[in-house]
Amino acid sequence: MRLSRYRLPLFIIASLLLGLLWLTLISSKAPSSPEPRSQGQVSLQGENAQMSQRLQVQGQGHLKANAIELAAKALEHEAKNNKDLNLNLSLRWHFDDIILTLQSQASDKNSAQALLQQLADNLSLSPQGRAQLMTLFDRYRAYAMALARIKPSNLSMDYVDINAATALLSQAHELQLQYFNEAEIAAFFEQDNNYDRQALARVEIRQDSSLSDIQKQQLLAHHISQLPPQAFDAIAPSLDAAVIASVLDKDPESAPQINAEHSAQMALWSPEVQQRVASSREQNQAWRTKVEAYSAFSRQLSAEKYQQKELQQLTENYLAQHFSANEIKRLRVFIAHPELLTH
Repeated sequence: MRLSRYRLPLFIIASLLLGLLWLTLISSKAPSSPEPRSQGQVSLQGENAQMSQRLQVQGQGHLKANAIELAAKALEHEAKNNKDLNLNLSLRWHFDDIILTLQSQASDKNSAQALLQQLADNLSLSPQGRAQLMTLFDRYRAYAMALARIKPSNLSMDYVDINAATALLSQAHELQLQYFNEAEIAAFFEQDNNYDRQALARVEIRQDSSLSDIQKQQLLAHHISQLPPQAFDAIAPSLDAAVIASVLDKDPESAPQINAEHSAQMALWSPEVQQRVASSREQNQAWRTKVEAYSAFSRQLSAEKYQQKELQQLTENYLAQHFSANEIKRLRVFIAHPELLTH
């Protein structure tokens, strides 16, 4: 009984061994003494070999194309994330945004590092560029703190001390030289430095007591006309507002005098500004006419000796017919201060 239990497995093992031996013999004989094949079999074998070769070539081509594509993507990724730090005014604004963010929340050194890492990712900086970004931000932040210490806490909007302002700009420039090299100063501060120098030159002209008003206006207009387009665009809104206010303060009938005083500045006006001046003049003249008409009506009522109640009723009726609620409030100011009609 025990032998019968092992006969079947031994038989199977023996059969497998014999089969393997037979296959080995067949394969060893095939190269040395191939069996004769028919012409159809040879042709079919040739076609299969050619197809196999074509498939192999195509496969190698696909592998080569994939390898080239992967290499190109790797180079592109490396180039994209391997940029040098570009110094420009936009980078300074990014630094200002980071400083404001750090000031507006409970932040620490890790917060600054995280914001700078995000900026470096956005700029696709190389490792060297990232290191430059970190050190440059540290210097810029230290410069901003040092600059805040030398700036006066209370600046006058009515009068600028030329000497004090010049000294302040000189100190600021010394700080720039202390914290930055020439390329960094040119990228970060050249525009502001030029603007400050030009603004001081205009203030100096305005405060020169040896010049007449007309001479001041001519010098200012010449100075402004020499500004580069970017600097002119920066002051154009305030220039237009100042000139418009100055012109509108004059009586329209004194146009020759106005033209004499402001001819140089008027030459700088854009068509839009000229239209605003004309529109404002028309509105001011229309308002003067309404106020003067009311004043004449009021004088006429007073001359006719109306009773107080009747006088009040007639006045209210006139106001309701000719003025809006807001205009009535404005009218009361002009009646209380008639000198406003001359400005």
